[in-house]
Amino acid sequence: MTGLTDFQVLDTVRNEIQAEHNLISHRLTWYVTSQSFLVASYALSWSKEYGWPSFFHSAIPTLGLLLSMLTLLSVACAVVVQWKVINKQAEILDEIEIRLTEAQDIEGIKRVRNYGAITGKKRKRGKLTHWLAMIPPLLIPIIFASTWIVALKLNGK
Repeated sequence: MTGLTDFQVLDTVRNEIQAEHNLISHRLTWYVTSQSFLVASYALSWSKEYGWPSFFHSAIPTLGLLLSMLTLLSVACAVVVQWKVINKQAEILDEIEIRLTEAQDIEGIKRVRNYGAITGKKRKRGKLTHWLAMIPPLLIPIIFASTWIVALKLNGK
């Protein structure tokens, strides 16, 4: 490859998977925090003492809907990138295993198989587990977006 050992390459790929996971986590943390402020502001806008209620009854849900769509797009992109990197990791594991098999390196083959069983697509139910784990990050923006759509509809906008 590039002067790196096989496990250094695999660790680099694993770090990329973790980086995408952290991106998803940070985006959702920011998003849910922003939504909580918007929901509180929207609720306060229904108070009789609150100025410009008609503006805030449409502006806040519109902003919430826009943020929901942007967050859903960014999280979906990160999920896809993460899945592509996981697939690349599986290809690299296969290539390493073929090379070690040709070299008859039994210990190396065991290490690669153990590594793949723990970290990669080769683990049992890896694909299903990955997509099940991605349901909440993808569903949360959809739920908030639906709520903001209902708020806009109830408002007559």
